[in-house]
Amino acid sequence: FIALVMAGSPEMVAPVGGKQAVFGTNPMCFAVPGPSSGPLILDMATAATTLFGVISAKAAGKELPPGVAVDGDGKPTRDPSVALQGAFLAFGGYKGGDLSLI
Repeated sequence: FIALVMAGSPEMVAPVGGKQAVFGTNPMCFAVPGPSSGPLILDMATAATTLFGVISAKAAGKELPPGVAVDGDGKPTRDPSVALQGAFLAFGGYKGGDLSLI
């Protein structure tokens, strides 16, 4: 058997070139039979970062990695407080954004 599970989430991810969040992080999980040690499982979301990661960076006074969030004007930001008021970006640019759309 092959399993595929997907879920929606509140808007947190901006499309490539966008200024505001229109996609959720849209987590998905795939599972396929594996060797005798068990199945191969991929559990992921389409955002380049996680809400917990941004909140943790803010609490620790650290910057975010480049390319994971934008401010309210769609400009890149590494400031977690600004990212929480703006939007996260999809991983992989257009390809991650396309998965968010689906």
